[in-house]
Amino acid sequence: MSEPAAVPYSSFLESETVVLKASESGRHLRIHRGLLNLKGGHILHAFEAALGGEKCEICVFQTTSESTLVRFIEWAYTGDYPAKISPRRAGPRAPQQDCDESKEPCVHIQQLAMIIDPDTDESLANHSLLAHVHLYIFARAYAIPGLRRLALEKAMATLRDLDQPITLRDRLAVMAALHASSTKLLRNDPFLEWIAQYAAYNIEHLRALGAFELLLVKRPQLGASIFWKILAGGQAPWQGVPSTDGSA
Repeated sequence: MSEPAAVPYSSFLESETVVLKASESGRHLRIHRGLLNLKGGHILHAFEAALGGEKCEICVFQTTSESTLVRFIEWAYTGDYPAKISPRRAGPRAPQQDCDESKEPCVHIQQLAMIIDPDTDESLANHSLLAHVHLYIFARAYAIPGLRRLALEKAMATLRDLDQPITLRDRLAVMAALHASSTKLLRNDPFLEWIAQYAAYNIEHLRALGAFELLLVKRPQLGASIFWKILAGGQAPWQGVPSTDGSA
């Protein structure tokens, strides 16, 4: 599906608005229907097909975070999106698994829980790498090529600038990006290959956290991909590995 590089506001401002929500209890995020038709890929088609062809007035996304929807809407109107957004007032936290926090395995389990659901930790949820990766996954799912290319470029640039994840927050963000990519992208997706190469390049930093081993147990295909890349030299993905524009 092609999309115009720039959309004149006059082409959609008179259209009604559609509500996008991250869950049944999420905030009502409004976007002009005309703009959503022009810039939203398959979003409206997917929801209206599920309704038997009826017009969708409220689209509820069960596996997309509110911050990703906010960034998508800003991109639709402006052509760009912020890596960081002001967090909402925190609601009640989900109960954590009971364990003795003085014992190392407990820390690993709690870190793995954060990797699988980074929205449970405000600092991790607003990490720029995860903002780009989650938006890339969203754009892939709904066939939004302009947003997909932009998010891919920003995700790769963030990892290049990071180079080596030294801090705990950066390591957890990389692991969360690995988990999200290996869970929600197709096995031949170019970014999944790229970030697996990045993990091979930084294996010593990542394996320092016990949660990394737990992650690979949950995602064995990801572990195998990283392993073979280590055997091949484990160089940085921007050094001698063909780059991609995400058009596959």
